[in-house]
Amino acid sequence: MGTPDVIALIEGALPTLTGVNRTIATYIIEHRYEVPSMSTEELAGACGVSDATIVRFARAMGSTGYRDFKISLSAANAVREHAGLDLADIRPTDSPATVVSKLTAHTISSLESTSNVLDTGELERAVDLIDEAYVSGHKLYLAGLGASGTVAKAFSIKLMRLDIPTVYYEDFHLQLEAILNIRPGDILVCFTVLGRSVENDQLISIARKRGCDVILVTQRGLGSMARKATCLLLTSCVESKMRLASQTGLIVQMLIVDVLFTSLALRHLDTTRASVTEQKRVFIDLGHYSM
Repeated sequence: MGTPDVIALIEGALPTLTGVNRTIATYIIEHRYEVPSMSTEELAGACGVSDATIVRFARAMGSTGYRDFKISLSAANAVREHAGLDLADIRPTDSPATVVSKLTAHTISSLESTSNVLDTGELERAVDLIDEAYVSGHKLYLAGLGASGTVAKAFSIKLMRLDIPTVYYEDFHLQLEAILNIRPGDILVCFTVLGRSVENDQLISIARKRGCDVILVTQRGLGSMARKATCLLLTSCVESKMRLASQTGLIVQMLIVDVLFTSLALRHLDTTRASVTEQKRVFIDLGHYSM
């Protein structure tokens, strides 16, 4: 894995940060070129916080300390300047051709950053949990609201192709009613970009109280849902200030969906191949296009 883009990590975490952490993150983003030359004391003074708070923030962003954080920030500045990402914010005067170029840059940066921040141990554990639940006959519950609901639905469809049944409803009240049937050994997989919706938090709390494991797919951040989850798959999203929806966040969530789906398919490769072959045969026989 490469070196994480610490700027992308901060931008991804910003919507979930509060208080002094949000103050520090905002200052660093707005003064990213000045911060590498600032001491701990100088940055703390600029943000109105203690030196220890700066160090804790640096560690929360994946660095071993403030010195390591400054090195990572300098590297991210250099990479972004070379790639033109600092100029990639969308403006009202941009043409469609410019918009597609800038959105592509944002998306590629987010995908690469997510690949770097994703904990491979947690990813392996998520695949293990889903596979064990399936093999042992337990249920897999999916949760996601709004735009993240489309990701949960896509995951449900992909798992159907592996003959892994899921419990998912687009309506939250039906999700809530369904989760009341969850039993030990069942799994809840929750998709949320920002990781702070009350409804998702309620579903996770119920699942944990019933003794069930929870896999949470969300942006990098420290929220109550992240603390409750037993398996955390963190994403890193770089969003333009002009974006009207968290499209990049959904794209990186779909990356996680594809990784989980492919990993599960590889574990049962012979069965998967036979199933795909049979599905294609039936579709062709009925005159339909097989995806």
